[in-house]
Amino acid sequence: MEVAIIDTGVAGYLAHGQWVCRRSCRREHRRVYPTDHGTFVASVIRSQSPTARLLSFRISRSDGSISPQGLRTAIQTAQRRAIPILNISTVLFYQDQRIDQLINNPSRSVVVTAAGNQGARVSTRMPVTPCRTSSPRVVCVAALGSNQNLLPTSNWGARWVDVAAPGLTVDAHDQSGQPVRVTGTSFAAATTSGFLSELSRHTNTTGNPLIQRALRRAHPLAGVSHGALPTHQHANSTPTDIHGKVGDSLTS
Repeated sequence: MEVAIIDTGVAGYLAHGQWVCRRSCRREHRRVYPTDHGTFVASVIRSQSPTARLLSFRISRSDGSISPQGLRTAIQTAQRRAIPILNISTVLFYQDQRIDQLINNPSRSVVVTAAGNQGARVSTRMPVTPCRTSSPRVVCVAALGSNQNLLPTSNWGARWVDVAAPGLTVDAHDQSGQPVRVTGTSFAAATTSGFLSELSRHTNTTGNPLIQRALRRAHPLAGVSHGALPTHQHANSTPTDIHGKVGDSLTS
């Protein structure tokens, strides 16, 4: 199963000294980026789905901020390549009609995106793109805390936010391959992408049927429309905790 990581770029090693991905990352794997965010996301997806083929689409500028045009181009390219799952662990705080149109184009790609880390309800007054996109192929993900309730910093809203997944001290790896723990909806979305990748592998489904299978496995939870997904986490030895709104540098 291929998963597109539309993020800040993927660099460095994952666990066991393996590169995150193959050909698409060959030019990236020796670079050092201003933020580890894309590598964190990649390692979280890999922990959920060890056999997934991860394809990196870098959309960040040199200072780590997101290029909206880069995001549009990455979505279009990934759809053209018929990549089954697009992980977008970033948000734009306005309604981008061009992104909405791209996601609503005929495609079997599932778009998994973060709800954001402002502790607010996603609504017409709090637009979050691509979370607030009216497409059945978008899965917008909030972050769960240790008590299986939403993190106080996680955005929510039963109209637009579909599911929740672990987002507190999630096991990840940085650019040098060192284990860390990361917090935020970015990594809840990554966990969900890995979950969908594994579910697709076991059920041989993609697109909307894959989403429906996943939603049927969710447990009821206030604040999101379908509930919490039954994901898992792998323990890492002596990780460094990175708390707070990890990934907020990705907002635009």
